[in-house]
Amino acid sequence: MACASGLSSLAQACMLVEGGHADVVIAGGSDSVSNAEVPLPRSVTHGMMMAQKKGIMGFFKEAGYNPSKWFPSGVALTERSTGKTMGWHGDVIAELNNISRKDQEALAVVSHANAFLAEKAGYFKDEVVPVTVDKGGRKTEVMRDDVLQRDTDKMKSKMPTLKPTFRKDKGTITAATSSALTDGGSAMLVMSEEKAKKLGYQTDVSVKSWYFSGIDPYPQLLLAPVLGWGPALKRACLTPKDIDLYEIHEAFAAQVLATIKCLRSQEFFNRYASGSKPVLTEDIDRSKLNVNGGSLALGHPFAATGGRIVTSLANELRRSGKRHGLVSICAAGDFAAQVLATIKCLRSQEFFNRYASGSKPVLTEDIDRSKLNVNGGSLALGHPFAATGGRIVTSLANELRRSGKRHGLVSICAAGVSVVLPF
Repeated sequence: MACASGLSSLAQACMLVEGGHADVVIAGGSDSVSNAEVPLPRSVTHGMMMAQKKGIMGFFKEAGYNPSKWFPSGVALTERSTGKTMGWHGDVIAELNNISRKDQEALAVVSHANAFLAEKAGYFKDEVVPVTVDKGGRKTEVMRDDVLQRDTDKMKSKMPTLKPTFRKDKGTITAATSSALTDGGSAMLVMSEEKAKKLGYQTDVSVKSWYFSGIDPYPQLLLAPVLGWGPALKRACLTPKDIDLYEIHEAFAAQVLATIKCLRSQEFFNRYASGSKPVLTEDIDRSKLNVNGGSLALGHPFAATGGRIVTSLANELRRSGKRHGLVSICAAGDFAAQVLATIKCLRSQEFFNRYASGSKPVLTEDIDRSKLNVNGGSLALGHPFAATGGRIVTSLANELRRSGKRHGLVSICAAGVSVVLPF
């Protein structure tokens, strides 16, 4: 889900605004592959847990006594359900859908050429914010993307010499037809039209609909977007003919070409969409596709890609005077102190003066502790991060049923944010 997390944040922002839960939301994300965490062998992570309980001998019992087996593995984009990399799946998709290496390379060249022309025209000046990085002990300001191949003639001559990256025997995907793993960030300012006018922002670009789809991971892992185009267009009351610009995330050139092909494949829709009609009856107009380059040319910092693509599309709609665009992205699925501090601050005027512009505290007295975490909380049951929300909500729902009570409230803190859900 990392690759689509930027779009997911935009959808959540829209829901917060539409539901009246927020006036203004900053959506987006960032990733730094150069600072990526690398996975340790499972025996080592188990050993570290045991060391906290039983000391150093607990570690050795789990991890073993051979240090050469303790080293972390490299960064790999692996689909957990299949154990295969994204590139391997992309290669299989190319084979199953008869996407040739020649066609993949042609798409990659167009992506770089379009991005170079956009850069030359100054289109990225409104989108790219310079950052200062440390290179060899020297502070250097990075003003533009450094993945982009600005000499496409040189690129064309070199591409045929590259070896397959993921399946050495019969693969067709190479480094040139894969998006580079890069560092980057993006942000989108989301608000209602009324709020935007009040604050003096442009109101000419709006999100009309969104749809998240899934597919059996094997063998067509990266083609879930094919199943999402139809519902997204229907929700927006649009047809493919209404779309002026397409922004399809280029994880791999093969995946883009396979997506376009399967959008008009009855065989694909028979297998994965219960025989419904394909979204397209003919190939899309390639002159409308990624007109300012895509991820092959600009890189793919996972959580930032959604924001980059949406921003690029919005700006191009403004420049060109077009009306409708479509974005498509594929993707692979001290607590005790905090609890007490939260309850105390809910009735602290000092806290609300500092963090809520002096508004009145929520509570005037302490909460009834007999109503708090009546079936135990994370201190007793543990905190598997992504699972905790579901566990707490399920526990509350079941307790409301058992007790005959009417209302409950879930509160979860996280790094820098919190979520509160009244029931």
